[in-house]
Amino acid sequence: MNQQSDRAKHKTVDSRRKVFRLERTDLVVPKSIYTADVLIKAAYMFLHQAYLHITEDETAWTIHFSAKEGGALAGITQRFENELLAQQVRRLVFQQTHSLREILMARAMSSSLVDQEDTLARLEKEQGQQAHAAGQFDSIMKDWFERNEK
Repeated sequence: MNQQSDRAKHKTVDSRRKVFRLERTDLVVPKSIYTADVLIKAAYMFLHQAYLHITEDETAWTIHFSAKEGGALAGITQRFENELLAQQVRRLVFQQTHSLREILMARAMSSSLVDQEDTLARLEKEQGQQAHAAGQFDSIMKDWFERNEK
């Protein structure tokens, strides 16, 4: 990766020295090394630091960094390159471990499934017990004369 251009604003502090404040810089990222999703994820991490504009040609993306109000771009291209590398590693780890994660998730989900036949039998048994208990309450609530003087 190389920096295509740097544009700086000169601000004279006194007659002996100048302070340079970088207002815009560009970074070229080869498509042969990084994918579009890695580039976008890395760019997302820099939204709070600078305004970003991404262009592309056949072989590379160009990220145009513009300073936000009061912001500085010193070292931003190096930090962006580090973030590109971190996102690429995350992508590789995801690709290499997604099968294992799917297996673990499937096992976790299957062990949490409940055997529906057992559940239905248990519910029917509980309903039968409740009906039997309700029948006992019905007999308690009947008047003695109603039951015995017929």
